[in-house]
Amino acid sequence: LTQILLDEEGFWSVTPEILARHQARRCGTGQVLDAFAGCGGNAIAFAKEGANVTAIDISFDRLKLLRHNARVYGIRDEKISIMQGDFVNLAKNQRLKADIVFLSPPWGGPGYRSKGAFDFHSPLPGPNVTMATLIDISRNIVREKNKGGVVCYLPKNIDLKQLEGIVRELSPPPPSIPTLR
Repeated sequence: LTQILLDEEGFWSVTPEILARHQARRCGTGQVLDAFAGCGGNAIAFAKEGANVTAIDISFDRLKLLRHNARVYGIRDEKISIMQGDFVNLAKNQRLKADIVFLSPPWGGPGYRSKGAFDFHSPLPGPNVTMATLIDISRNIVREKNKGGVVCYLPKNIDLKQLEGIVRELSPPPPSIPTLR
């Protein structure tokens, strides 16, 4: 029996399978770009739901684990395209396009919750950009703004007031409804 393989970072950062499946169902099919794919938990769930996935990770070794893990789940290689590199640089220098961009960047390791509230405007460990910047970069990758979008898997210590403000800022205005007289 072949088993799932994780490295140390993957062990504590992989999305629990039940949650990855839920996220994948909500995102649907189409082209999904997993910007911080790691060992493949979300990329595999997206592919199992029928999406074509582009999986990006800075670690070549983690991408090898992703490929192995996808095969354990019976995912054909052509369902998940792999790109090794830094998402921010690839987004600036490649013509990346997707229906959905999925963001689950490094939050700060297993002790992230001891650092206080997660701040959208503080640099993240690893990519050294803010979550707000990652969202802006990702919005430029989404093909059709009204049919896709940016999906973020956020830490439990998110500042809910800050999140509410960002959602309001990024959401399109409600359609105007004509008044009947």
